[in-house]
Amino acid sequence: MNRHNRRTIAASTLVLLGLVGCSGGSKSTAEPPTSNPAIATATTLPIDPCDLVTQAQAEALTGTSLLAGLAVRTDVPTDRTCTYTQEPDSPEAQVQVLLGAGAKQALDTDRGLGRAFTDVPLIGHEAHEETGALFFRKKDTWVAIRVSGGDDPKVVGPRLRALAHEISPRV
Repeated sequence: MNRHNRRTIAASTLVLLGLVGCSGGSKSTAEPPTSNPAIATATTLPIDPCDLVTQAQAEALTGTSLLAGLAVRTDVPTDRTCTYTQEPDSPEAQVQVLLGAGAKQALDTDRGLGRAFTDVPLIGHEAHEETGALFFRKKDTWVAIRVSGGDDPKVVGPRLRALAHEISPRV
């Protein structure tokens, strides 16, 4: 085996080991590990959106079984999302939790589309609800919780407000 082939095999092995090391646990993540806590605090949110809204809480919102959350960090280091989707044989349902500037951008986009919002008191420093979604701000951090499918939106609304009230102290 020549030197080039050995380097190619070594590099491929390292890539595969890295992929295998990322495949454990009950929730998926596209987030690279950070070894320096000071860097992690400065460049990322300290909250995992899948921990902020758990699978059980997401299922309570929709009234149906959901798969484990898929956590993703976007191109913006301080933005994260977690999406819970329905199980294969369950009714269509999804819960999406956005943290950071992406949550505020989603609110602004929905406002730009002319959607009707209601201000919600006593949740964070500012909170706004539309059918199937609640957006709130705690200090400089925005959170959006969006629900599609599942139970009737008239039932989901009070559940969303109760959940946001419960989780806002942790943001």
